[in-house]
Amino acid sequence: MNPKKLFLPFLLFIFLSLSNITYSKAANGFIDLKSLDFSKKEFVALKDGWTFYWQRLLSPEDLKNKQLLKSGTPFKAPGHWTDKINGSLPSFGYGTFLLQVKGAPKATDLTLTLKDISSSFQIFIVQEGKASSLGGKGKAGPTKKDSIPEYGQFVSHFQVKDSSFAILIHLANFHHKKGGLNKLPKLGLKKNAQDQLKTENYQFFFFLFLFLIICVNHFIIFFQRREDKESFWFAVFCFLLMIRTLSLESHFESIFFSAPSPLAFNVNYKIRYMTFILSAPIFINFLKYLFTNHIHDLVLKWLWRTTLIGVLIILLTPVYIFTEIQDFFQIVLILSVIYLIVQITRATIQKTPFARICLLGISLLGIGVIWDIIVARNDLSHFTTSIFIFIQSYIISKKFSLAFGLAEKLNIELEEKVKERTKEISTLLNNLETSIFSVKKDLKVMPPFSQYSHTLFKRDIEGLNVFDFLFIPIEKGSRRYKEMSRCFESVFGDDELNYSFVEANFLQNIVLSDSERPEGRSLKISYTPLYDQNGLVERLMFIVEDITEFEKFYSEAKNDQLSYNFIKEVLTIENKKDLVSALSASIQSGIESLSDLLTEKKDGVENDYFLKSYKSTIEKIIKDVKLMPLLNERIHIKTADFDYTSLLGEEEYGQKKLEDNLNYQIEVADKINDIVEYLIVYGNVVKLFYPVKFEMPLNEIIKDKILNLNALLTSIFEKKFQVEDTEKINKDVLAKIAQQAKKEQGFDQFIALIQQKTKFISLLLKANEKDEAAKTFSTLANLFKQMPPQEKLNETDLNQKLVIPFKDFKKVHLDLTNLS
Repeated sequence: MNPKKLFLPFLLFIFLSLSNITYSKAANGFIDLKSLDFSKKEFVALKDGWTFYWQRLLSPEDLKNKQLLKSGTPFKAPGHWTDKINGSLPSFGYGTFLLQVKGAPKATDLTLTLKDISSSFQIFIVQEGKASSLGGKGKAGPTKKDSIPEYGQFVSHFQVKDSSFAILIHLANFHHKKGGLNKLPKLGLKKNAQDQLKTENYQFFFFLFLFLIICVNHFIIFFQRREDKESFWFAVFCFLLMIRTLSLESHFESIFFSAPSPLAFNVNYKIRYMTFILSAPIFINFLKYLFTNHIHDLVLKWLWRTTLIGVLIILLTPVYIFTEIQDFFQIVLILSVIYLIVQITRATIQKTPFARICLLGISLLGIGVIWDIIVARNDLSHFTTSIFIFIQSYIISKKFSLAFGLAEKLNIELEEKVKERTKEISTLLNNLETSIFSVKKDLKVMPPFSQYSHTLFKRDIEGLNVFDFLFIPIEKGSRRYKEMSRCFESVFGDDELNYSFVEANFLQNIVLSDSERPEGRSLKISYTPLYDQNGLVERLMFIVEDITEFEKFYSEAKNDQLSYNFIKEVLTIENKKDLVSALSASIQSGIESLSDLLTEKKDGVENDYFLKSYKSTIEKIIKDVKLMPLLNERIHIKTADFDYTSLLGEEEYGQKKLEDNLNYQIEVADKINDIVEYLIVYGNVVKLFYPVKFEMPLNEIIKDKILNLNALLTSIFEKKFQVEDTEKINKDVLAKIAQQAKKEQGFDQFIALIQQKTKFISLLLKANEKDEAAKTFSTLANLFKQMPPQEKLNETDLNQKLVIPFKDFKKVHLDLTNLS
């Protein structure tokens, strides 16, 4: 769009809006209104014919004293009584201005306006020997104490009763640096004047809201994109112009003060002058971001220093002192405009973007500044300033539009590059036999991810929550589920240090059920945080490896290493008899405790029973194995990661009521099972050097536990699932069983109890040196342990983790005769 098309209509509006003003001429000490056609003019500026009476406040009666009237001196308006042409009088004082008017049409309503008179006045119209007060601004008195300054525009109407009348102005100045008629009083027909004043008001509000809207608009642009500093400084500049516009019309005196006062006068003047001297550095600061290479930092630095000194002077001194710096800062402003014109001209020659149109705006502003300061002796013109504002706003908008277009183009190119890179990454990932995927805070998988993920999890994982395909064994609503969820959520949006603290709580290994492997798949999980540009975690990458085969050998190697370490310790213990005695006692304590814990609980048994049983058993075992440091250390490590008192919070964490307190029973039994396994491994090592005898009927205990386990499993199939012969279970029956299991209250706790009982039998068989049978029951226990939570059950899981293990259990041929 051509900028000329944008600004020519605006220029036309401005020139058409200029008021039609005629300047009066005096003849023989009178202004003759007959020669002026009021019907075609809005105002007549009363320039000639003024007589000034220093240190006198004339009354209407004084106008009859011809001798007194001759004592006055002609006054050139606009001007000050401190001017040489007007007598070079002192700054502070008072006096009367008199203007004789003739040729006024009788019965005509006229309007008299005055503006910016320093610094208080009252006006009288004298007709037919009588004076009528039109009002004024502030209070004019012969002393500072009797005077009240007020700044602003004065408008009053009166009716002509005699063709000749006099305008009498009592004026006092004790607060400004100069007193006098700063601007010409104007006279006009009431109707025409009212129309003109309305037009001026419309123009005032137009410019005020123009500055406000552009200011708010560019502040919004800045807050949306903080790097866009030119929008910020331009918004500040527009805000400054808006405040200055209000101060020029003296609105701050009426907004903050209920009546005229020296304080109100001072506040308005301070705001007016501060906005004037701050305009140059703020605007040049704005241009610094538009034309970085053409605005010198040194010039800007010294301009700011000079301006801030001026601001301090304005803040700390009264009006009549700080107004003395006006001429200096007008020179600074003119020099700033000249500097900008020179520099932007250089930028235009170098074909810097937006330099040409910016030069147009600064040139117009320069014309307005020079005209207002040197010719019109007025404040900065709203007209030239508003044109300038439109041009600068156009530049920023155009720049923002170009930046937005460039951003869209880059986004399109980026999307294409992302697609290409995603394709490359996907190709790379698909060649890895590792599941790699990433999630955001909602823990749902986002592309890309390795194709092997589909093979490993046997489903499309895109959009799935990690708890729905990876952490399946973690029951939703349980304490563990809540803790894991909170750990994952806490790393997102935080830094690397926070991640390093939380990472240790992530699950590193898990066993998932698999239709091809009844024993399940052992998975190793690694985590890698992906950070955004601010160094905060945006995504979490999962690297999942199938280590089933490796885990089997690794487990065997760990057991062999443990046995080897135990052998080295046993060899160092000289008193083998005490060793065997202590070990036998601790194993028997563990077996007796498990026998009691895994017996169906009778009514009335409280939670404390299981917890106290655990505590007493562990304390006794630790006391017994003091002779065996390595074993003692292993038991301490195993008990350290289990705080039995934490179970008391399960109901709160899981947000559900525990069923039959089986959770306490299972948690306690699981830990004692692990500790007894350590003891039995140690016992098997000791047997290599010295016989270990248990003073308890192991065969009878094993037989009893196997019969009890068989009864429990048979009961669940016959009574709950209505299946008497597991060999007749087909696909339809299995589906029915799965549905019943999902609805069966306490099913998860039942499976957990079965798993612990099976594990206990495995340990008993191991203690009784029935290694093959022990391995069989250990495998069954692992299958029961892999049963997913109730709400995630399906036919495959139920078949592999319950039906088939039960069939295998019934086929186990143990020689009960030999056990007895």
